[in-house]
Amino acid sequence: MKDYLKILVLLKVVVLSAVLAMPAQDSLRDDSETEEPTVDYEVKENAGVELATFSVNNNGEGTDITPGNGVCETANGNGVCTLRAAIGEANVLAGDDVINFDPGITSISVNGQIVITSNITINGTGAGSLTIQNIATPSATSRVFDITAGDTVIISNLTISNGGVSTGDGGAIRTTGILTLNNCVIANNVNTGASSNGGGIRGNAGSIININNTVISNNRSANSGGLSFAGSDITVTNSAIRDNAATTGNGGGANIAAGSFVSISSTTISGNTAVNSSGGLFITRGTLSNVTISGNTANGTAANGGGGARIQAGANMVSFVACTITNNSAPNAATGARSGIWHETGTVNLSNTIVAANIAQDIQRDGTAVITSVGFNLIGENTSVTTEFPDGLPNGTNYVGTDASPLNPNLAPLSDNGGTGQTHPFLPDSIAVDKGNSFALTTDQRGLTRPVDFAGRTNTAGGNGADIGAFEAQLVTVSGRVIESIDGGLIAHAIVYYTDSNGITHSVKTNSFGYFQFKNVESAQAYAFAAKAKHYSFLPLLVYVVSDTDGVIFTGMEPVPF
Repeated sequence: MKDYLKILVLLKVVVLSAVLAMPAQDSLRDDSETEEPTVDYEVKENAGVELATFSVNNNGEGTDITPGNGVCETANGNGVCTLRAAIGEANVLAGDDVINFDPGITSISVNGQIVITSNITINGTGAGSLTIQNIATPSATSRVFDITAGDTVIISNLTISNGGVSTGDGGAIRTTGILTLNNCVIANNVNTGASSNGGGIRGNAGSIININNTVISNNRSANSGGLSFAGSDITVTNSAIRDNAATTGNGGGANIAAGSFVSISSTTISGNTAVNSSGGLFITRGTLSNVTISGNTANGTAANGGGGARIQAGANMVSFVACTITNNSAPNAATGARSGIWHETGTVNLSNTIVAANIAQDIQRDGTAVITSVGFNLIGENTSVTTEFPDGLPNGTNYVGTDASPLNPNLAPLSDNGGTGQTHPFLPDSIAVDKGNSFALTTDQRGLTRPVDFAGRTNTAGGNGADIGAFEAQLVTVSGRVIESIDGGLIAHAIVYYTDSNGITHSVKTNSFGYFQFKNVESAQAYAFAAKAKHYSFLPLLVYVVSDTDGVIFTGMEPVPF
């Protein structure tokens, strides 16, 4: 009996100790399933910080009912998660949070800006599948996103449109933090303020911006129609800045403030306009490589200019490597001068770059500004830079024309040839083909191989067969079919042939359906293609091969009697 009592006492002690060691009831975690309609929410661990993932399932404007509780919903238990609610929840939570979208959400209208005060990644479903647009009356807060200082924000795979402020800057986005845009479209945003900057994007002092695979188009502002940047560093890669406008001031496409460093690569700046100067781009320091600047206009008076690019480097340097600057204009600037590059101060380096066929003067160098040829450039006419670029074909490694005898680079119109931005392919017999040096670049603007050294072309001494400019002519395919003239019937086993620039004749036979294809044809050439088949005669076809070419059709004359 005594032993039994001892065991009982010990059991009570153990139970009491276990009870005392248990946490309070309100701190217990209930892992059982619940029917409470909370929104998709995932917690991840990162160095002890909880990271939340929210899924936007409603395109309304409701705010989060309890910011910071880890649940995105506009009313207790309703399970409705809007974009504004998700950002409101993420702003309060610690950590780097993620916002996704249900596939059924294709358009979200915001009535005034959404302020981001935390590190957030916003993942859309595709720029062609999801649009976030402003519907508010223009005011100081009618942009779409406003990112505060110290925050890192990544926005991917969506379109931002119809933003715009009546006072202040940044029609679609204003940031003082670190912003990355991936695979986005920033389009049709309009600032109405008399001194506003950045119809599309404004980066304030202290900001950093990275733009990848993004199109900034059809935005308007008094200054800096597409992009205005006054931060520390901005990088633009595989993108297009096109058809934007500075409606009363400068910087139609992009305006990069003094002291900001810019790196632009594999990007097209085209079709932008400024009422005053810098139709395409204003820049003070940085590097542009594999960039096309085309069809931009600065409409200012004789004191203005810089249709393509305006440079005020001061004590700094701006470098152009494998760029194409063409078809830009400044119609009122000193009877059309300053159309391509207007270089006012500092140092500009040109390497493997085309500055030609701008409407009037290609390069205007002012005062003590320094322009240095690193070599392998094509300058259409050398007014104001005769010392740096004496004329000759070549002179050293540069190919240079004069005002009296401009050098035509023979470029095809701006067109889609791969890559995010449009490019200028070479027309047949362009002097730029194989006359350059890649300067360690392994691809052209489109991401295709560089250099491609054609056997039939002579390289410039010291060059490696790369093409001058942002576009590298490739080995391409030429295909088509051979048909009868009577009923369009396909002719099988016909022979199609051409002779290349090395005097080598290439031939193929049509298949059972009359189709033929040549591979590894040197582009930027004109070839006489011919065909022959029993009982038929064909006229030869002169084919200008600029890129992959389809639809070469030979029509057989009436069958020859036998």
